[in-house]
Amino acid sequence: MFKVSSVPLKNSMTDELQNVSTSIASPPGISGKRLTVWVLVGLAIIGVSLSTTLWTYNQLDVARRESTVAWRGVAEHLSGRYRAAERTVASGVGSRELKMEFGEKFRLAIDAFRTTSLPEEQLTAAERVENLLASSDYAPWIASLPASPDEMQAAIADYNLARQRESILLESWGGRVLDIFLKFDPPRPFALETAIEAPSDRSAGN
Repeated sequence: MFKVSSVPLKNSMTDELQNVSTSIASPPGISGKRLTVWVLVGLAIIGVSLSTTLWTYNQLDVARRESTVAWRGVAEHLSGRYRAAERTVASGVGSRELKMEFGEKFRLAIDAFRTTSLPEEQLTAAERVENLLASSDYAPWIASLPASPDEMQAAIADYNLARQRESILLESWGGRVLDIFLKFDPPRPFALETAIEAPSDRSAGN
């Protein structure tokens, strides 16, 4: 009987397995050095992105605090304006020249402005009051309000400038990344409303 040696067969199988493992570990066209470079570039991009986003968040936090401080100055001036408007509305409702419905809307808007210290809620209430003051119902009384002092206009300008800085930061690349996770409300500027024309029946007699 012939005895067949298994050594050559074993060596052949080992060589084939080594060739297969080598072809899997080192795909053609990709070297270890090139892969390392791509990894380092990716890490650098992630690091820059995180740094930019954190810087934007810090700057946005500063801008929002500045907006809050600026709004307090605006609200202080608006309080005097709205006290004067409240007196004229009460007079108009008492003389029945203003509808009771308008007086109630105005009262609710004034109460909302006075009973909150949150800037965004107070801003919303102030916008509602200004819209009522600019309505045709109130047009005959708008001239009786004291003129807006320069200090009020300067306070409003400072507030709007702070909100503009917020908008610029939110429109930046870092701000857009933050908005994905935090969902910031868009900054709203503020302006005093001007009266529209009085009803035609009042002007017809002039």
